[in-house]
Amino acid sequence: MKIILVGAAGQMGQRVIAVAAGQFDITGVDKKLDSSSIAKVKVKADVVLDFSTTEATSEVIKYCEKNRLPLVSAVTGHSEKQISGLRKLSKVVPVLWGSNFSVGIYLMRAAAKMLAQKLEGFDINLVEIHHKRKKDAPSGTCKTLYEDLRSVTAKSEISTHSLRGGSVVGTHSVLFLGEGEEIEVKHTATSRDIFAKGALKACEWLAGKAAGWYTMEDFMK
Repeated sequence: MKIILVGAAGQMGQRVIAVAAGQFDITGVDKKLDSSSIAKVKVKADVVLDFSTTEATSEVIKYCEKNRLPLVSAVTGHSEKQISGLRKLSKVVPVLWGSNFSVGIYLMRAAAKMLAQKLEGFDINLVEIHHKRKKDAPSGTCKTLYEDLRSVTAKSEISTHSLRGGSVVGTHSVLFLGEGEEIEVKHTATSRDIFAKGALKACEWLAGKAAGWYTMEDFMK
């Protein structure tokens, strides 16, 4: 399988290249803050994997539409306009967007939703910690967790807290704080390789799918 990787120069892009060695044929697009670089890629490929930034999104969308290529997007921090553009693209080609490609995070989300459904009278807090270079806050994963919880609980207020510092890969916690008892569901990523492996598996899964909007729930079924 040949994958066009957007954002090959970034930390995640480098881990994707390392993890894919010997298993996938990666054509790296060294964006270097130049969102138009993908337009210069003239190779045949099976899927585009985007680990760049929101600045590149419009060009990635144009490229995938023009070349009729499936898109796996691991970019977070999109504007509503950009999400709309991705959804419009999904009418032409299959698009899978995920805020986090870790299997552990997916299972954590399921556990948090189950607890939110069962617990009454508990205050809910979301805490996420990332390295000091991460731009968006709260993280895309934190936003996904928030949406998960709001979908299953009538609580009007769910607090989110973002911390930035050091070289933390990513820690997400959901705290259920009740009278006389507390429950915490937590996921800590100690290596970016888990995201790289998940995204590569998603590329395999998405190739050959019909045009449409896909999520981690579809991928994990």
